[in-house]
Amino acid sequence: MYPEIEAFAAHLAQVERASAHTRRAYVSDLRQLAAFLGERGIALDAATRDDLRGFLASRFSANSAATLARKQASLRAFYEHRVRMGHLADSPARRLVFPDAGSRCPTSSRWTTASPSSTLLRGARRQGCAIGRRSSCSTARDCAFQSW
Repeated sequence: MYPEIEAFAAHLAQVERASAHTRRAYVSDLRQLAAFLGERGIALDAATRDDLRGFLASRFSANSAATLARKQASLRAFYEHRVRMGHLADSPARRLVFPDAGSRCPTSSRWTTASPSSTLLRGARRQGCAIGRRSSCSTARDCAFQSW
């Protein structure tokens, strides 16, 4: 259905010699991206960095941090491949920022759910979490979106 994705899958298999599991996961990620962009009338090759960030943000509540990191890796690999093949001048995924994997951000289960978001953010600052360093955030969820 998406020749760009199928060509990339062939590249993963033949050139990169990626495992079947990796190919399946990357192709699934890219099909999800294509569906996301398709709903907005945007082609895969016309996507901007903000479109990719929007896609990752839309998956925030549905996926774990590890899955989101893999999705980001698949986007980077796909768009780098498109640049190498001459289909794009620059990769929109090139400047995507990886989430801070070194710190664990507090969740509502670690703090009382009745506490205001400022308490959650103060706790995040004490732990050195990336969301605690964002002064313009009003909630932990807002900060998570901004950090991408």
